[in-house]
Amino acid sequence: MKIASMKMHNFRGYNEEIEVKFENLTVIVGKNDVDKSIVFEAMDFFLRLIV
Repeated sequence: MKIASMKMHNFRGYNEEIEVKFENLTVIVGKNDVDKSIVFEAMDFFLRLIV
């Protein structure tokens, strides 16, 4: 399965809608405490729902 994009709304304190597009993405890079792990937590939550 290839994930092209992901939208989050009301997840872990984010009230606004956030969209992440995965275009030829291999890594997620950013400074500390900018919530990079939130993306992976949301994917984990979603994938556990569909299994």
